[in-house]
Order: sequence, then C-alpha cells, then structure tokens
Amino acid sequence: SMRFFVEESNGVDSEFREVHKQYAYEVNQIRSMLKEAGFSKISAYRAYTFEEVTSTSDRIFYVAQKK
Repeated sequence: SMRFFVEESNGVDSEFREVHKQYAYEVNQIRSMLKEAGFSKISAYRAYTFEEVTSTSDRIFYVAQKK
C-alpha cells in the first residue's frame, strides 16, 4: 500500500492510501491472451529495452499489432 498526503485549501494535510496489485503470467499465457484479443505480430522485450527476453527477465514488455 502507498500513502499520500495532500495539503487542503485550509492548510491541513489529509492522507489517502492506494493499494496496487500485480499479477505474474507466463509468457505463453500473455501471447495466448493477446492472440485471443485479436492481436498479431507479437514481440516481447526485456523491460525498458529492446533486448531479448531471458529466463532471468523480471519484467517483460509486449508489442503487438491489432489485426
């Protein structure tokens, strides 16, 4: 969970929280979901690069074209 503080117009800080959930999928699951959604020409890259995905890649970015 993340905590944020915002200064209100009266000068008092109010706090709010956000909860972010992440899910991990296998590469073949993502490719299958993209194909099922009508995408083709699917490429996968190591995060923030155009380098090939490896077994140690902790985050993968996908590029796909809608048919």
